[in-house]
Amino acid sequence: MNMFSTLCRSIRSTTSIECRSLTKAAMRVRCMAAAAGTPEQSMESKLKEALAPTSVDVVDVSGGCGSSYEVHITSAKFEGLSMIKQHRMVNEILREDVKNMHAIRIVTKKP
Repeated sequence: MNMFSTLCRSIRSTTSIECRSLTKAAMRVRCMAAAAGTPEQSMESKLKEALAPTSVDVVDVSGGCGSSYEVHITSAKFEGLSMIKQHRMVNEILREDVKNMHAIRIVTKKP
């Protein structure tokens, strides 16, 4: 999605002729991303594999551009850990994803 965001920024600063070819390129990128699954699905998968949560929900709160996410997760693996350590666990699991974000809000709970 980062590439898509870059293309969108480029589209806003171009002429109409340039815009048509960039729009086609942006649509190809969006289609490829859709075929690979959404970033939300990818992050949920990683969290499910690492933390065996009873519930997990990742939501794009940036209006669809993929720059800000909210993560709500409940896992028994958080038992006995401070909130800071719980959040560090989630951040570590999503390390590669977080690099491309502007913001992430994490809400962790114990069952």
